[in-house]
Amino acid sequence: MPSPARGATAGALAAATDPTPQQIRAAAARARTHDVVVVTTANAGQAGRTRQRALVQAVLRTSRRVVVAAVATPYDIALFPGAPTYLAT
Repeated sequence: MPSPARGATAGALAAATDPTPQQIRAAAARARTHDVVVVTTANAGQAGRTRQRALVQAVLRTSRRVVVAAVATPYDIALFPGAPTYLAT
């Protein structure tokens, strides 16, 4: 007897480090359609990156399982204390 299908289907949504309000809404809407969401940050604490932080917060508010991954500086973790899972690279 064949085993049931396993695995996950992944998708990607690219946004700038300074995303537009439309990109923020699109990220949150897309997150609501997935079981697990990985969102990356790149120096989110720098001046001018407030919309990057807003995008992460919008995704966190979707109540999905979210992994925030800092891909530039590990200190971004201080900006997202509500992130259930955090990865610093």
